[in-house]
Amino acid sequence: MSEKEFGNFKIEKASILISDLRGFTYFSEKHSALEVVNLLNRYFNLMIPIIIKYDGVVDKLIGDSILAIFKYNNTDINNVLACAIEMQNVMKKVNDANRELGLSNIHMGIGINTGDVAIGHLGNESHSEYTAIGNEVNLASRVEAYSMRGQVLLSDNSYNICKENVQVGSSYDVHPKGTLRPLKIYELLEVEKPEKLILDVENDRSEPRINVDMLINYRLIDKAKILSEVFEGQTLDVSYNGLKLKSINKLEPLSEVAIEVTSSIFGTEKSSVYARVKHSTFEDGYYISGLVFTVIDDTALASMKAFIDGAI
Repeated sequence: MSEKEFGNFKIEKASILISDLRGFTYFSEKHSALEVVNLLNRYFNLMIPIIIKYDGVVDKLIGDSILAIFKYNNTDINNVLACAIEMQNVMKKVNDANRELGLSNIHMGIGINTGDVAIGHLGNESHSEYTAIGNEVNLASRVEAYSMRGQVLLSDNSYNICKENVQVGSSYDVHPKGTLRPLKIYELLEVEKPEKLILDVENDRSEPRINVDMLINYRLIDKAKILSEVFEGQTLDVSYNGLKLKSINKLEPLSEVAIEVTSSIFGTEKSSVYARVKHSTFEDGYYISGLVFTVIDDTALASMKAFIDGAI
């Protein structure tokens, strides 16, 4: 597999999988350090064996994030895809344990990219780590950053290798900052090899959606920073996991917004609600956007669920 060596590193083709928990910062603020550590250990105890099962190597754990390397050959692209789906599907066990302990649910996003990277041991005799370095690792991180809870997103590099073996859902054209070319990313739903696995998707069509007429303000988020400009929109419906927004301003798919609401639907106090744009269409002079919650505080979530359940 090696093309050339320099030092202890080799240039090899590999798939990079990066996962990250959604809403983890909010969870950390609401719970003790010990509860956070225990959650992470339960989470890693489930995820790391799955990565090893599919011949992946855990490069590093960074807070709530996992970076794993899957060296490429004719079958390894299938391994990383199956690994990602199994990781997402096992999140149910994480949240079952959370509920038993009186903790809120957490969710995970995954991004995958395939390309040439430098792989080897970095450091010295006192401390070293086996790692992958290169632009393709950075690109995997950017793909992951676009993922919503429960999603697995593939770069076009990965998709073009595996497209005969997978079923995908939505695709998105994005141009991440710092990249020279636009990027097409794909939502992975199903893989045929090494065994047939189907992603357990949160189906927003099957959950109750309640029509509402509620004005909200929102601000765009860029690189985890909430921008200052405030936009106004009209909420057309709400569900347990998101809402439909009508606005004169275009919202790009996969962009993230901070929503400012004071409606009783979300509780009597001003609520912390963050969402990512799943899709957006232009109708009769307005943009109609489907938003999926990425963070919603416990009070707002309880109030919203009570409102929806009372309206069903």
